[in-house]
Amino acid sequence: MIAEPMVNRPIGVGMKKDEPTLLAKVNETLLAMDSAREINALWDKWLGPNTEFKMVRTDKVVPFKDLKFTPLP
Repeated sequence: MIAEPMVNRPIGVGMKKDEPTLLAKVNETLLAMDSAREINALWDKWLGPNTEFKMVRTDKVVPFKDLKFTPLP
């Protein structure tokens, strides 16, 4: 893995369109997990400095609309 990505491809959660209650709950849960550092613990377990990948998590959970990237065609 390289420190600077060649391309930004955000990770998302797929769900049925027009399900505002589900969307709100998923967003609430992801933000809560990020705030409680639970996502960091999972990251460290599977990808972190004490694994073969030796990666450090620098990104935070943000709404898709707030991401700044150009989608690939």
